[in-house]
Amino acid sequence: IVPDEAIARIYREVLGREPDPSGLNHYRGKWRDGWTQGQIQEDIRRSPEGREAGIRSAITRAYRELLGREPDPGGFATYQRHMREQGWSERELREAIMSGDEYRRRRSR
Repeated sequence: IVPDEAIARIYREVLGREPDPSGLNHYRGKWRDGWTQGQIQEDIRRSPEGREAGIRSAITRAYRELLGREPDPGGFATYQRHMREQGWSERELREAIMSGDEYRRRRSR
């Protein structure tokens, strides 16, 4: 396995982008220190950017799966705030959406 390729793949999976030069260099060093791909992935996931990407992904996924549409700006901002500030999990997010009128209307069709 070529470290740069593995690191780039992890960046694309977790952050949805290519690694920046400083990030790539940082994780090359971790790779040389013996970090596994899983450790690098988890470190990126726990970074501020990784947490934000996870929140965006969770909200978008929940809207698509539960409501059959993309999130509207107001709903997205509300759930993003709950996940950031109150530490909501994806499960709590889904429960909140499923307790809403729009979800109940979809289910009753």
